[in-house]
Amino acid sequence: MALDVDEGLYALVARYFLKPREKIGANTRFKKDLKADSLDFLEFVLLVEEGYRCPLDDESLSSVVTVGQFSQLLEMSITKNSLGKE
Repeated sequence: MALDVDEGLYALVARYFLKPREKIGANTRFKKDLKADSLDFLEFVLLVEEGYRCPLDDESLSSVVTVGQFSQLLEMSITKNSLGKE
């Protein structure tokens, strides 16, 4: 599952922040590398939540710095969400 989440998320990051896909990786930082301010990040979070139909924990999001950390959080939320539906 992680590879699918990573690839889909990285492609979404590239499209949203208008960066080449090959420049997006686990260590890409939202603020420093993507020049995302808090509004950009919030809008991106909402886009991801809608696209993946999975809520993300606000408290956990506050410590996210890199795309890799975001991907891990998203994967945990997807897993938690799918377990809750069974």
